[in-house]
Amino acid sequence: MTSQAKTFLALAAISLMALTSTVQAEETPAAVPAVEAAPSDLAPSDAGAAAAEPSEASPSEAAPSDLAPSVAAPPAPAPEPSPAEEAPPSIADEIDAAFGVIVGAMASVLFFSVGTFSKILPDGTTTGIALPLIVVWLLFGALFFTFFHRFLKLGLLRAQK
Repeated sequence: MTSQAKTFLALAAISLMALTSTVQAEETPAAVPAVEAAPSDLAPSDAGAAAAEPSEASPSEAAPSDLAPSVAAPPAPAPEPSPAEEAPPSIADEIDAAFGVIVGAMASVLFFSVGTFSKILPDGTTTGIALPLIVVWLLFGALFFTFFHRFLKLGLLRAQK
């Protein structure tokens, strides 16, 4: 194996590891809220006398702490900052805004619909399928360079002796 092939395989392995670690980080479940003990759970009980007796209150009169274990309430959502409290836009936001105008103009040209084809669906209805300009451009480029370079040279792919 050549050194170029080894380098390529090493870089491919590193990229694959980075990709899988990113995917695993996105799939990690959100943190589960912690269960807090109620103050009555922390207090020492009498020699089992009070703990052994059931509560005389009916379930409708019982306090919520008697019915279910105490669970920490989910944290309240953070209040949205007012316009006066917002941080100034970062450099990335400014670059995104500047290039957003350029990309929007390019998208309106590249994805311009050159034609529409109708497709008959299995239920008998028809639907229109748009043909974007970028697809036509890429097909033209592929055909042009295929003929310009006189098709693929598959003989060059076999191992050199």
